Amino acid sequence: MMDDKNFRVPFDDEMLLIDGIGFKNEANYFAAKNALLSSMYEGFDPSHEYIIELQRHVESVDK
Repeated sequence: MMDDKNFRVPFDDEMLLIDGIGFKNEANYFAAKNALLSSMYEGFDPSHEYIIELQRHVESVDK
């Protein structure tokens, strides 16, 4: 059984926010969200700093 603590990262699909970090478009937001959820399902517990780095990476490849 999965531990609830792994799913406490707040996602806001309307504002395109993950843990308060904004994404410039839906494609980038959902790419990051899907990557995070897949990793979290496997037990990864992302830090706020990790999500910032993920946002930077996703937005840098979308040029």
